[in-house]
Amino acid sequence: MSYLEFLSLTENSDLRYEYIDGEVYCLASPNYKHQIAADEIYATFHNWFKGKKCKPLTSPFDVTLIKGRDNINVVQPDVIVICDTGKMDEKGRYQGVPTLVVGVLSASTRKKDLIKKLDLYTQTGIRECWMVDPDKQEISQYCFEKQNITDQKLYSGETTVRSACFKGLGFKLPWD
Repeated sequence: MSYLEFLSLTENSDLRYEYIDGEVYCLASPNYKHQIAADEIYATFHNWFKGKKCKPLTSPFDVTLIKGRDNINVVQPDVIVICDTGKMDEKGRYQGVPTLVVGVLSASTRKKDLIKKLDLYTQTGIRECWMVDPDKQEISQYCFEKQNITDQKLYSGETTVRSACFKGLGFKLPWD
């Protein structure tokens, strides 16, 4: 499917989709543990970013990422932090590159999130990504620079994940 066909599909549907490397993925409704993890992270981000230039947002919210002229992708990370808030199109769709993205893993999307999305984030200028495992209460943090993973850390147990991009932003584990 082409990018324009994907846009037509999503404008005429109440379902949620992602579009990665020309493939369309229908998004299932998240489970309770998934939502609790996403909500806890967003609440922490929301409070920390109050009064600051950058803004955290939650899914569903389309993020258009461009790998190449003929490779436009659309994803809906669970939480994003954008600092280029002026990059909205005429319909209020975000056309910039988030600084930080958070993906909460689920059984049905785990492989896509850890392979396709990490690759997409690496190649499109995102600087930091957290992949959250709600069952294990673990967070894998990835830092990207010049289309490479420059650092990766796994957080579990009683600890605090510290953002590499936003000095002072931290999220305490476990979250419930």
